[in-house]
This record gives sequence, structure tokens and C-alpha cells, in this order.
Amino acid sequence: MKKKLIYILIGFLLILSIAYLTRYKLGDNFENKIPKDTTAVLKINLRQLEHHFLIDFLSNPLSYLKTAKTKKKDTKETPSFLKGIEVPKNILFYSKDTNKWVSTKIKIKDAKIVGEFLISKGFKFLQLKEVYSYSKKLITAIIKEGYLIITYNGNKNVNSYFNQNSFLDHTSLLLQKLTKSDCDVYYVSTMNEELKGNFNNGNIQLNGNANFNFLENKTHYISNSSIGSIVVTLNKEHNFSKKLIATIHKQKFKNFTKLVFDSVYNKWNGSINFNLKSFKTRIDTIKTYEYDADFHKIEKIAIQKTTNPDFVLSIGNSSNLYYYLENANTLKITANKSIFIPLPIITTFVKTTTNATAFYTSEPIGKLNKEINNKLTINFDFDTYRKNTLNTPFYHFETINSIQKCTILISKDNELSLKIDMKNKIKNALIQFIK
Repeated sequence: MKKKLIYILIGFLLILSIAYLTRYKLGDNFENKIPKDTTAVLKINLRQLEHHFLIDFLSNPLSYLKTAKTKKKDTKETPSFLKGIEVPKNILFYSKDTNKWVSTKIKIKDAKIVGEFLISKGFKFLQLKEVYSYSKKLITAIIKEGYLIITYNGNKNVNSYFNQNSFLDHTSLLLQKLTKSDCDVYYVSTMNEELKGNFNNGNIQLNGNANFNFLENKTHYISNSSIGSIVVTLNKEHNFSKKLIATIHKQKFKNFTKLVFDSVYNKWNGSINFNLKSFKTRIDTIKTYEYDADFHKIEKIAIQKTTNPDFVLSIGNSSNLYYYLENANTLKITANKSIFIPLPIITTFVKTTTNATAFYTSEPIGKLNKEINNKLTINFDFDTYRKNTLNTPFYHFETINSIQKCTILISKDNELSLKIDMKNKIKNALIQFIK
């Protein structure tokens, strides 16, 4: 009897192992999926992301039971998108033009469920003969003949996506790289661009090389300690930069700063150096007077706390920005110091040099002893920010309280390094981010 139970147990474990290896370890076949004239592909390894959830569930089953009980209490449930499709091992997005992206076909199990989910998320429905289309801003989901295709900024001729007949084969370098990649998210292009993203225990990482020529190489200096900093120089002549600048709402800029955006932009050389050093709390004693019934003067004292950011924003000049600020009547001179008037709540001083105009909130500005030689450097400590701004009007990022800090670097050689550190160093970052 004991031997029989052992054999049954061994057989069960063998079946379980085969099922596990088949589902999570076998590769995917990408042939006959990506059109031949594709220039870039983005792969999201759904099976690997599912594996992260499986491992987390096996490690923390009680947390999932609590989540399930909470969902049962909800009176209205959102339709489940995943119940309406056959989840593929990988979802691929391809591009023939960097502004347009199209997914490969996804098999549908229940079109009604998919449609209900999309409508619940604000997508607008449109039926064109045998094609069902759901659109929201630049994203369109197209359903035809039991398949779903998702497009970003796609063409109006939706039928063309279902009529592809020429695909990349095994000789394609793009396809070879896709097959070899084992990361959670992978991007590759014919321009030798390659980015690899992974959700690890305790952090999210994205590394690789891409075309960041809209940024210029320039040496910057910042102070060592701060809550957050952004150091970058934009190549103003690059087409991407021009499109980015075109999205700025010029009237809102004028309403906030009392300045004409084009005038500031023309005097700017593309360089920005921002350093959020800390938040400072000022305590003021406010005296007021009241009179009693006998008209005796009574003094009342109130304590008022005000918290404001302590920052330095240095904007590179191509011509002298300071004199434009002065001529636009946005500066007030007090005790030989220039104060920026459009920010009355935060006392912001202004200084100018040959190369830059600095806006700052405290004297002295501080030593800029850290040299930055990257095209882009962004550092932000979410944890410290939340602690410093609790119970103030500046308190934000409470919805992503699992994130501790973030660093983004783009080197002079266009090497990208992005790292998001989570609070829990043991749990997978994807699960922390979603929960």
C-alpha cells in the first residue's frame, strides 16, 4: 500500500513537473506573426509575468485570499479582460513607423466580455460591417473573425492589419533576437536598438541602447544630497524635441509665470538643472487682538506652520534671460536680491551668470560638487518626499507608496539604465507595483 502511494505521488509530481516545464520553460514560435517590413518590435513575455504571480502566490497564499474576500464585498465588478481572450505566451507589438504600433493577433474566447471590458474603461464602440472597433484617444482595439488586434496611433484602414501575408522568417535578425531574449519586456529595432526590462525581487530594471539623439552631451554640476534632481540638455533642433515643445500649453505657461513662452524658449539653450533639496517648515507667531464686553484689549497668539520646497532650478542661456524677466516686470529688487514675483507663496530668488539663470529658494545656493556627464540624469527619492511632505499641500505619490526611489540615466553613448527600487526587497516588484 505504501509503495502504491509513493508511486502515485511520484507520478503526480512528474505530471506537475511536465506541465510546469511545458507552460513556463518552452519557447514561443514567432514565425508568421510579424510583417516583413517591420522596423521595431516590442515583446511582453506574458507567461513569465504569470510565473512571477505564481511564485508570489505560492510564497504568500494568505495575501491573495484576503484580496479575494475584499473583491467579493464590491457591489459592481469590472468585466475581466483575461476571461475573454486566450492569453498568449507573448504579446508582440510591431512598428513600421516609430509613431505607429500594432499588436499581433490575439485569439478571442468571448468577444462580448472583451467588449464590455473596453466600454467600462471608456472606449467608444464602432461597428464597420464584420469589424468591431473600440477607440480611446490614440489606442484602438479591433475585433474581427475571432481575433483581437490592438493599435497605437494606427491607420484608419483597420482591415489591413488582418490581411498580412508576408512575414519575417528565421533568417531575420529581429526574429533571432526575439527568440533568444528571456527578459520580461524586450524591445529591438533594425537601428541596433535593444532594451531589456525585468521585474525582479525588490526592483524594476530597464537597460539597453537606443536612439536618444534629441539629447545633447554636456557636463553639469549638482549638489550631492537631495530628494530629487533632473539634469538634461535638449537638442532644440531635433524633430522629436520640436514635437515635444509643441505639446506645451503656452497660455497656461503665461497664466502661471506671466511670461511669453516663445520669448523664454528663444533665450534658452536647452539645458535644465533642477535640484529639489528638501522641504523647510517655517513657524510664525501671529498676534491678534480682541475686546471683551468691557472693551478691555485681549491679546491672542496663534502659531502658523508653513512648509515650502527648497530648490534650485538653473536654466541655460543662449542669450540673457534675466533681462527679459526684468523687462517683463516679473522681478522685485529687495536688499540687493532679485525676487521672482509670479511665485508669491514661495519666495524665489533669481541670479544670472553668463551661461545660466538660476531660480532658488535659500541662500547660499550650495556647492555644486557632483559632476554629471550623462545625457540625462533623473534621481527621485519617493520615500523621503512622502515623509517630508506629510500633512502639507505638497503631499503626493500616496497611490504608489510601494516605490522607494527611482533612477534614470542615459549615457553619452546612448546607454539607458532605469531602476525603480521597491520598499519590499524580497517580494517581486511587479506584484508590489500592481497591489
